[in-house]
Amino acid sequence: MGGLSLRGIGSKHIAFESTATARLVLHIAIQAVRSAGGLVACWDTDSVFVIATPEGRLVPAPGGSNRTEEGREAVHAISFAEVEQLLRSNSC
Repeated sequence: MGGLSLRGIGSKHIAFESTATARLVLHIAIQAVRSAGGLVACWDTDSVFVIATPEGRLVPAPGGSNRTEEGREAVHAISFAEVEQLLRSNSC
């Protein structure tokens, strides 16, 4: 009988490869956002939280490296369309 044999491959190997692949995909997504001029607020095991607004603009945020017209500290939010483009072009 033919077919796939998993003999010699333990669950530790599968768990390691799954975790390593997930981390790689997360960091590819983070780098894609940063390359587009965006900012990642945080990430978790299976998620990347991108600072974005419908049209893209400065968003007031303490400690931000930019300033709003009112002089408040802010960060640059990319647009929803830019996020969608990243998803399409990087298959994140």
